[in-house]
Amino acid sequence: MPFALADAQELIAIELGFGSWKALRLGGEETQSPQEKVKGDESQLLGAFPQLFVGNVDASCKFFVETLGFTVSFKYGQPAFYALIQRDHASLNLRFVHKPVLLQDAGTDNPAERDLLAASVPVENIKALYVEYKAAGAPM
Repeated sequence: MPFALADAQELIAIELGFGSWKALRLGGEETQSPQEKVKGDESQLLGAFPQLFVGNVDASCKFFVETLGFTVSFKYGQPAFYALIQRDHASLNLRFVHKPVLLQDAGTDNPAERDLLAASVPVENIKALYVEYKAAGAPM
């Protein structure tokens, strides 16, 4: 079955957030959220929640909130052993550990091993974030 022009138009409209090609042509106000674009019982990944291993969940939450502008979505335990912190579209889990996950004296100078635990957070307008963090006294 050939791929018809109408099929291509429909895909373009959906990718642009419109319900149909007609809605796109008419400049319709209604758009779809990413969840609405999924048809039927298709799966969709909605994000990732990297875990940061910390020695003190409460102190870490305080730093992320007061210095880096995150909010605490939840904390578990007294004392806390697990928490979810969020800012904008970034979410990080803070998980208590009794000792470092990777030993400093691992007997290697291999940078790949030193960076085994990492979380990347894409940022729009990194200069503004730098200025904000510098003003908050965040260690750089």
